[in-house]
Amino acid sequence: MDRVQRALNENLDLDAAYARVRQARATAASAGAQLLPTVDFNASRTYKHLRLNGAFGSVANSSPGFHCDGHEDVIGPWASWEIDLFGGSRRDAAAANTEAQAAEAQPVGTRITVAAGTADAYLQIRCYRARLAVAQNQIATDEHLVELVHCA
Repeated sequence: MDRVQRALNENLDLDAAYARVRQARATAASAGAQLLPTVDFNASRTYKHLRLNGAFGSVANSSPGFHCDGHEDVIGPWASWEIDLFGGSRRDAAAANTEAQAAEAQPVGTRITVAAGTADAYLQIRCYRARLAVAQNQIATDEHLVELVHCA
């Protein structure tokens, strides 16, 4: 049925349902990601300058090997993992997965509804056309009978 396929292709409810599926899948992926460790890599450089006219600066300046300028380099990975002690994150992830599955089922129901509605409308139109043809045929038959009665 070409009309049913056209109705499915042009239906905005289906587009919205598929958008909800994509959104629910993204939410489920985000909820599942919270159960995994977080890894980061960081690099920084800090410059320091000590003033020599303060109390500490004058004492430090007299020590051997003292430099009033310095820098500190920090490079390295960082990782953290939040322990799901009471299972709240796992329940959130399971709920998000369930919502994603429900969202995936919705377009199927919408497709069935659209296809059934389109097929029903098409069959009603065909039925009304057939009834109209029968009525027009009946009118022609009645007009022919009226002519036969007048001629007799």
